[in-house]
Amino acid sequence: MTTAAGKLTLDQDVEGYRFSQDSFLLADFFRLNRPMGVENAQTSLIDLCAGSGVVSMLIKTRHPDIRVTAVEISPSLARKALSNARASGADNYNVVCGDIMDCPTLFRGGHFEVVVCNPPYKKAGTGRINPCPEKALARHEIKMTLAGMVSVSAHLLKPGGSLLLVMLHERRGEYTRLLKENGFTETRTCNLLKSPNDTPWLFISEARLSDNPAPVVQEPDITLTMDGTARSDRVERILRKYARA
Repeated sequence: MTTAAGKLTLDQDVEGYRFSQDSFLLADFFRLNRPMGVENAQTSLIDLCAGSGVVSMLIKTRHPDIRVTAVEISPSLARKALSNARASGADNYNVVCGDIMDCPTLFRGGHFEVVVCNPPYKKAGTGRINPCPEKALARHEIKMTLAGMVSVSAHLLKPGGSLLLVMLHERRGEYTRLLKENGFTETRTCNLLKSPNDTPWLFISEARLSDNPAPVVQEPDITLTMDGTARSDRVERILRKYARA
């Protein structure tokens, strides 16, 4: 499939891992915050568990000057991320094929202003493991854990840098604890509901590598579908920012 918005190209294979609307909602949640007096500085962003590069490529459509490093463990998906970046004419977009848990040896500490991550939602040993290796790695914590990802992010970020993530709401308490243990303060969050009046299914979070307490901004909930099938108007508006049907 090719999704186009301007020059943006997001190809993915028919089989194997395929990105979903969660990636679009995470990318749309991103806000570029630069310190006072450095408005013209180039922001450095690292996309962990990058897949075919969808989250960071979507962010670059709105902020083309951002310098991106995408890290993906699957060689085929890493190649797809690189080809998507080239087809989209994206400058300063580099792809590293590797395990995100090796990032502390691949990158010096405090190198990035932003970490974005759409990680596996499910812990190893919970639920059915997909027989497709790419899908299994994308859905279950086979090669990484949520705790490991937060720890790696703390190493990669500059003081005051941002971590953005989408995760199962049932793991909200676990994630909040991990943020505190690794020196983060959550700044914004948003719940995703499958349909109206449902309990939250996913949440999106922005946190700063800072121990300064600050009020958490609770963004309005996003309802994904109106009847369990058709996308909600709000989700359709977000998708139309980036894609033509």
